[in-house]
Amino acid sequence: MPTAKVLVVEDESITAKEIQKSLERLGYSVAAVTDNGLDAINLAKQTNPDLVLMDIVLKGPIDGIKASAKINELQKIPIVYLTAHQDEETIERSKQTNPYGYLLKPLNERDLNSCIRLALYRHEMEGKLKESEDRFNALTEVALSAIIIIYGDKFIYANPHAEALTGYNFHELKNMNFWDVVHPDFKELVKQRGLARQRGENVPASYEFKIVTKSGEEKWVQTSATLTEYESKKCTLAIVFDITERKYAEGILKQSEEKFRAVSESTPAQIVIYQGNKFVYVNPYSEIMSGYSKDELLKINFWDLVHPEYKELARQRGLARQNGEDVPSNYELKIITKSGEEKWLDYSAKVIDYNGKPAILGISVDITARKKIEQRLQQSLSEKEILLKEIHHRVKNNLQIVTSLLKLQSSYVDDEKVKLLFKESQNRVQSMALIHQKLYQTKDLSHIDFKEYIETLALHLQHSYGVLEDKVKIIIDVKNLEMPIDNAVPAGLIINELISNSLKYAFPGGESGKIFINLAFDDIEKEYWLSLRDTGIGIPSDFDFKNANTFGLKLVTTLVEQMGGSVELVSSGGCEFRITFKSSDYKTRE
Repeated sequence: MPTAKVLVVEDESITAKEIQKSLERLGYSVAAVTDNGLDAINLAKQTNPDLVLMDIVLKGPIDGIKASAKINELQKIPIVYLTAHQDEETIERSKQTNPYGYLLKPLNERDLNSCIRLALYRHEMEGKLKESEDRFNALTEVALSAIIIIYGDKFIYANPHAEALTGYNFHELKNMNFWDVVHPDFKELVKQRGLARQRGENVPASYEFKIVTKSGEEKWVQTSATLTEYESKKCTLAIVFDITERKYAEGILKQSEEKFRAVSESTPAQIVIYQGNKFVYVNPYSEIMSGYSKDELLKINFWDLVHPEYKELARQRGLARQNGEDVPSNYELKIITKSGEEKWLDYSAKVIDYNGKPAILGISVDITARKKIEQRLQQSLSEKEILLKEIHHRVKNNLQIVTSLLKLQSSYVDDEKVKLLFKESQNRVQSMALIHQKLYQTKDLSHIDFKEYIETLALHLQHSYGVLEDKVKIIIDVKNLEMPIDNAVPAGLIINELISNSLKYAFPGGESGKIFINLAFDDIEKEYWLSLRDTGIGIPSDFDFKNANTFGLKLVTTLVEQMGGSVELVSSGGCEFRITFKSSDYKTRE
């Protein structure tokens, strides 16, 4: 078991020494000892102790209570106060810092050890409780049912689905009694049961009632409630389901058999009732959907129509539902018609009473067309992805052709300056071609691995200018960074220009040196930081690169401005360009 590390803050040096010895005899590690509140704050940050023993009266401008408040603000470290004072005012003021205990001077080792162990245990339990609450919040935030927690008569928690169900936001719910959203016909029942449950009385855990939403709409809900503990309080945890549509269907079934059949037989959906294994009722649309006649359907098991992939699932759920077991009431499955055609159905089931016995009312809607559209959309997306990859591939090939044309054209030129211009143009085109090559090779067609891109570009430029890698070493520091294409193309051209300048001018006469390339992304400011530095001969301090006559530096300045960025030149000890620019993923588009 790791040794607990304790920071001792005590204004009496002799007492501090004695506490330190006691702690070490008890097996604790002393992180540091100080008699000053400001030092205590700094030492807490530096040593990160497991616990702080804090004297209330300290040397310096702040006392132990103020120092503890600051430590609590910066770090969650349990603090135990050491004090010879027991006056009410000091104790009340210290409570504001949520201490983990008090030790009165003079100390004895038994009390010291007990207090520390209890404080460490409480801190550990609070950490585990926080983790548990975080997991609870993560689950409830994505739940598809309303989840609420009630203490007394007030809401103290409601997930987003509860807000959607009632129409009230959580701030509004907190200022209401939990029965305020209940329909007047059920308000007293819900109020009595809710308060009785919190008193520990035996009331039904699950029942149905109506609510009235903020807009005045009436909805039927089913609630399952249980007594739990939340933030050290006995509370009611309730999961609430919207059953308005189901109650509407039940309302229809409660009408006369004639009305039920009139609705069922005119509905463009399959409506069936089965008991045990067999159908006892099928509506006319069932014949249209399945291809079987009514007489044929009434002779087969209810799962015989189901596709083999879903047959066992449908059989198990259908029988379990009749036995009163809790199984999903709505799901999708496939059937096979009499002609062998496969169809997708959206199936809903409900236990009803039929001729005095439990039966299942099943309603199925044909969603085959929707499923086919979904499949076509998925196929279309895949085809578009392939097409985009092919476009990037062709763009890259076309840019390679432009590069080749420039190279061929330069062979007809004798002027070395003109040849250099051709070479620079080739490299610029090549930097753009590399972008499309990387996009063609990646799964994400909008972002590229920029570290790999820079490495490839740098190697190409060294070969282009005939600079050996052991003469000028290019050191790249980029941490697994992906960049959107709208940034990648101009950033690639900027890096191309700056590497080219260093290779051409920084190391005259074949001198050795290094080029450093650093690129990082600031997740807070949503912008990139690019630095390109060489160890060459440098640039005169009065050189105004923004107004230089060279095309390359003008291009750099223009591209940086295009991305809403800034560029700075540092000329001491070589040459360094520092550039920042906004990410196009976050930049507001006009």
